Amino acid sequence: MRQAIHWLLLAAALVCWLGACYPEFPSPAGDDDSAGDDDSAGDDDSAGDDDDDDSAGDDDSAGGDDDDDVPVYCSGSYLVDAEDTTGDLDQVRLCASIDGTLQIIGTALTSLDGISNLSLVSGSLEIRDNAALATLDGLSNLTQVRGDLILDNNEALVQVDGLALLTLLDGHLHVGNHALLANIDGLTGLSQTVGDVIIIFNEVLTNVDGLSHISSVNGELRINDNSSLHSIAGLSQLNSILGALTISGNPLLVHLDDLPEIGSLQGDLSIHNNASLLNIEGLANITSLSDSVTISDNPALAHLTGLGGRTSLPSNLTISNNDALTNLAELSLMTSIAGTLNVGYNDNLTSLDGLGDLDDLGGLEIIGNDRLPNLGGLGIILSLNGDLRIESNPLLVDLNGLTSLEEVGGSLSVIDNDSLTSLDGTIATTPGMGGLGNLGDVYGDLVISGNPLLHNLYGLGYLTFVGQEMLIDSNAGLEDLEGLSRIGISGQLNLSVEDLTISNNATLLYIDRLTALAPGAVIGVLTIEDNPIMCDQWLSFIVSSCACTTSVSFNCTP
Repeated sequence: MRQAIHWLLLAAALVCWLGACYPEFPSPAGDDDSAGDDDSAGDDDSAGDDDDDDSAGDDDSAGGDDDDDVPVYCSGSYLVDAEDTTGDLDQVRLCASIDGTLQIIGTALTSLDGISNLSLVSGSLEIRDNAALATLDGLSNLTQVRGDLILDNNEALVQVDGLALLTLLDGHLHVGNHALLANIDGLTGLSQTVGDVIIIFNEVLTNVDGLSHISSVNGELRINDNSSLHSIAGLSQLNSILGALTISGNPLLVHLDDLPEIGSLQGDLSIHNNASLLNIEGLANITSLSDSVTISDNPALAHLTGLGGRTSLPSNLTISNNDALTNLAELSLMTSIAGTLNVGYNDNLTSLDGLGDLDDLGGLEIIGNDRLPNLGGLGIILSLNGDLRIESNPLLVDLNGLTSLEEVGGSLSVIDNDSLTSLDGTIATTPGMGGLGNLGDVYGDLVISGNPLLHNLYGLGYLTFVGQEMLIDSNAGLEDLEGLSRIGISGQLNLSVEDLTISNNATLLYIDRLTALAPGAVIGVLTIEDNPIMCDQWLSFIVSSCACTTSVSFNCTP
């Protein structure tokens, strides 16, 4: 009995294996579920083929087509260019994630629909020089770029709305050189960028509202040369810039009031070449500056209010080429500038008033201010670590304002000041009355050149040391060297200089002041030449007294 039951169970199992129990299971004979046919026309489930067909004439295996439409992970970097654009796109058509960079450069593409599956680029995404590309709508699934995002010189690009889902950018953002790009609103999903943000040369861009959710820039922020830009209100959420801030070449930008409260700026601040800029009050919202400040080439800017309230700056301050600026009154609380103060080429500046409390200064440059008559607004400056340059101020008559100066750590140059009559505070008859009258040491060069109304060197009466060359050159009205008059106990001129050159002074007649030079006072070369009316009556005495260690060059035309 048991043996009969055993054989019955074996028979039932055999029937199931042949398909009676599981009609979907393939038969071992290599045939279909029904004779002469398969699960879909043109294929079967037999050995040597795949498990099933998704649609007629295809299967699930690699090498088929149906399941190739499923987005995939793509390893490496890809370039789509003009040489084989279609073939290049085929390589990335199904990429949902690219573990490298993607560059789309110099193609004739009008859209990016061929990469619509893309959601992540682990490297940089660069789209540039595509003349017919009008939109980025094919990137509508992109959420992350872990390198740089570079959009540059796509002539037909009008908007970037295709980037609306982009929320993470780890590298730099560059949007530049677009003739038709009216807005960057498609970037509003970004809340932080790790690198630089550079928006440059976009001719019809009127605002930067697409940056409105960015709270921190961990690099440089540069908004330059956007000829239609009239508002930076899109920066309203920004509170930290770890690099430089540059706003330059935006001719329709009127004010910076929309700058938010930026707690820290870690690089240079440059507001430059904005033709319609009337005020910089928005700069008052930057509570901490760590590098140089440049306010230049803003012809309509009449006030520096945005710098008011600050007592110190950590580096250089440059105020130049602002034609409407008449004074520096807004800097009245400034007491310290660690770098160089450069006030240059401000055509209507008539006063340095506002600098009266400034007593700690690295260097000072007053250059090319056409209407500046004096230096009277300067504070009590005892020493400079850097250079002192007073150059090309055509109405400057004296150096009053520098009366307290005792030491210049760099070079001193007084050059091409057409109305300068004295290095002192007035047209002096005795040294030490003002101007440079208390100056003792210059550690670099000392150059007095191209001042046609300067008659003498009064103002240098206390000068004892010049670390490099002393050059007295091309002062057409200079008649003598009076002013080099600090006589020591020995009765000799207490002056030490590396090289001394006196040249091209058309009316210089007397150099007797040099007869008091101590032996070895000129360590290097003494050069006296091309002073056309000076004779050689003092030459032999000067040479023997000076005992110059290198050589003497003398050219006299009586």
